[in-house]
Formats: sequence, C-alpha cells, structure tokens
Amino acid sequence: MLPLVIKQITFDQILPIWAQYLWPERRSIIEPVSAIDIDSNIDMGIFNFADNAHYFAAFNNDQIIGVISGHLTKPNQCRLRGLFVMPEYRGQSVSRRLIETELNHATELGCTQIWALIRTKNIGLFAKYEFKEHMLTNKYEFGPHYIVQRKIPQT
Repeated sequence: MLPLVIKQITFDQILPIWAQYLWPERRSIIEPVSAIDIDSNIDMGIFNFADNAHYFAAFNNDQIIGVISGHLTKPNQCRLRGLFVMPEYRGQSVSRRLIETELNHATELGCTQIWALIRTKNIGLFAKYEFKEHMLTNKYEFGPHYIVQRKIPQT
C-alpha cells in the first residue's frame, strides 16, 4: 500500500497544482472559492463563506500527489472542489482518501449535504462514494459537467 499522508494546505499551495494540471487552459481566474451554486447558478453570497474554505493534499514522502478542497455554499451545505491526483498515482486509493478527508471535514463544519461540479467522465468515481446526479450543465469551462450530491449522515 502506498505510504500516504493527508495534510491541510493553503490556497497558495494548491493553486499551482490546479493551474498546471487540473485547469491548465482555464480562462477565468482561479479563486479560493467558487460562486457556482448547486443549481449551476452564480450566487455571490457564497463568498460570505470564504473563511471556511479548506484545502488538503495527499503526500507521498514530501511530494504532493493529489489535492482536494471544499467550502460552504450554504450554512449546512459544502462543495467539494478541485479533486486532482497525479496520473502515475491513480488507482491507488488516493482519490478515496482525499474524498473521505473532505467528507469528514464537511461533517465537522456541520454540513448535511455535499456536492461537486464534476467532469462527466468522473461520474463513476463519485458514484462509488454515494454521490447522485443532480443535474447536467454546460455553463462552465471544461464542460459539460454533472452536479452530483450526497447527504452526510450526522452522528
């Protein structure tokens, strides 16, 4: 099994990975949070939750091999954003560990629902973690996208 450590990182640490690997030809500015809501609309009120944005990285030794982030979009709703795993580490449970970390953090924030705007090719990955299709949208760069969601059981 891959020696893997998940650590919280900063936006400044995740930004170059997103810019180089996840969204290399992105035209819009990559911001710490996104104003896109669960219904694929722009909601500038989401920026009121910017202080709750969080970023995690999976490390193999001292090398970042995967990242994920999340932020509130409503008081009890969290968006999972920017999941990326280096190609040579895919299929080794890195995505699983990152998604689990984000689910746990969202639970700590009191979220009862989590959602993501994902590329259509990734629907199978998110289905493994009980995300259900909410809608299909063509509004944003790198689309079409699914918006997927799942409930977070409260303990």
